[in-house]
Amino acid sequence: MLFESFVLSWLKISTVDAVRKQLKLSWNAVDGIMTRAVKRGLARIKKPLSARHMNVDEVAFKKGHRYITVISDRDGRALALTDDRGTESLAGYLRTLTDGQLLAIKTLSMDMNAGYIRAARIHLPSAVEKIAFDRFHVAKQLGEVVDKTRQNEHPHLPVESRHQAKGTRFLWQYSDKWMTESRQEKLMWLRAQMKLTSQCWALKELAKDIWNRPWSEERRSDWQRWLALAANSDVPMMKNAAKTIGKRLYGILNAMRHSVSNGNAEALNSKIRLLRIKARGYRNRERFKLGVMFHYGKLNMAF
Repeated sequence: MLFESFVLSWLKISTVDAVRKQLKLSWNAVDGIMTRAVKRGLARIKKPLSARHMNVDEVAFKKGHRYITVISDRDGRALALTDDRGTESLAGYLRTLTDGQLLAIKTLSMDMNAGYIRAARIHLPSAVEKIAFDRFHVAKQLGEVVDKTRQNEHPHLPVESRHQAKGTRFLWQYSDKWMTESRQEKLMWLRAQMKLTSQCWALKELAKDIWNRPWSEERRSDWQRWLALAANSDVPMMKNAAKTIGKRLYGILNAMRHSVSNGNAEALNSKIRLLRIKARGYRNRERFKLGVMFHYGKLNMAF
């Protein structure tokens, strides 16, 4: 047991392969020590883990769109891992929770994955009051509308303006802290040249401003006014984005009301992706899930 504890302390900071080489053990021996540790930790959990504020997100474990779903808490602990990224990926987990656990969930943060939304609305009581959509997902969606509109509009500029507008993609995306005086001047010039892109940019910035306002029920009216402006846009892509945001407004308002986002889940997923890269991939999905729970499940793996 003392030796296994020593190996586990190494595994916390390195990979199975690196520990194997350093300690001159077989791969199966080191992997077996990790597997037994995770099984000990999981055996101590008497009922499925849940939390008041939870996140759900997907992460690829192999190239070729092979995913697992990671359910985590706001402290970055992996509560459960399920296969794929569809409706059943979340539904299967929610079905394991007791009625008391389901009622205790205050928010479930996610991106606008239709499968996750469907699962929550079927299996989570009062789901429309608990689903929270990540602000960065909405910002990314609007940022893509701005960029695609810029790409479409650029070839139609006069030759001289087209040359000056080349390579200015990031000017439309900079936050205030990166907007120097010279960049502001260039952006003002671009907005005068590219009317449709400017219109989309203004709507994107207004959405960001609304999200940054202190929460009150007035935010619902703010978003409804924004939706009306976007619906009357001259850009079809922005109109489509407004339709999507309008359908999901309940989750945006929940995120603002409870000051939650999927940022912790994204941070955890970044660590998981790094874990996969350091291990140079995993043989199969179950080994990947075992590695994630070893490092990020915060399990009690003591002997």
